[in-house]
Amino acid sequence: EFRGMNYLEACRVLGKTPGTRRFSFRKQTLQQVDDWIPLTPPQAPHVLWQTLSKTFIHESSEYLYTEPSCAQIRSWLYARGLKDETLKNFGIGWNWTNRFCLRKDWGLPEKLNDEGTPLKLFIPEGLVIPNSRDGQLQGMKIRRSDFQNRSKYYMVPGSSNVPMLLGKGKSVIVVE
Repeated sequence: EFRGMNYLEACRVLGKTPGTRRFSFRKQTLQQVDDWIPLTPPQAPHVLWQTLSKTFIHESSEYLYTEPSCAQIRSWLYARGLKDETLKNFGIGWNWTNRFCLRKDWGLPEKLNDEGTPLKLFIPEGLVIPNSRDGQLQGMKIRRSDFQNRSKYYMVPGSSNVPMLLGKGKSVIVVE
């Protein structure tokens, strides 16, 4: 689902034939490689983006519990083993409508479409999944309510691409 492509489309773009990976067990000679240099860790989102996102997350979390029409959504979450305590601890919520905001209002750089008109920040309707690390909001994904012909999960622009880590101590779950 990276870049909105499925597996077959990605293989075509890369010029690969799907499912034809072959391994060679021939002895290979070792080559000298340069020292490994780790990538620079991703930057935290813009402070303004974090502030507005926290407000949005709070509103969507409240909506999940106060709007009668969300009872079916909560039942769907419970059926997947999630409890109210977990949903509230992680700030899971429901965005009830597609939103279009000015990118600059969220501290994001302006982007223009082909006609030169500024693009808006799009936040789709669906389940709001915040990603925090060490108490700092890193990003938001939305599990779209209508994802046919689109990615099921949408990373809200401005989010850092750090993986979500759940748990503390010796037991941690990494969520992509």
